[in-house]
Amino acid sequence: MEWQEIIQYFKKETMLIAALLWCLGLFIKKAPFKHDWIIPFVLLGVGVIITPIYMIIVEQANGNIGAVVISGIIQGVFAATLAVFGNEAKKQITNKRKCDEREDYKK
Repeated sequence: MEWQEIIQYFKKETMLIAALLWCLGLFIKKAPFKHDWIIPFVLLGVGVIITPIYMIIVEQANGNIGAVVISGIIQGVFAATLAVFGNEAKKQITNKRKCDEREDYKK
């Protein structure tokens, strides 16, 4: 499956929610919170709750609230995945590139 095929499933609202979740993840990371492994699950939960509500308000459901809620849950999962993956990709690109440049790391 090509990237263009995948991106067609994302609604533009999902990108907004993903940005919100990324910021939320950064705030949680800076908080005195000991278990970083929980952050993706918190973002997933928030995304799955906020996105359907946002979509109901924006699309105003027009009597088809079930479809909007299900679509919102799926978009919430997309948004959380995008936020977590984006943050991890950023860390890999910046931190791991620094490791690659160190002489003692090279073998």
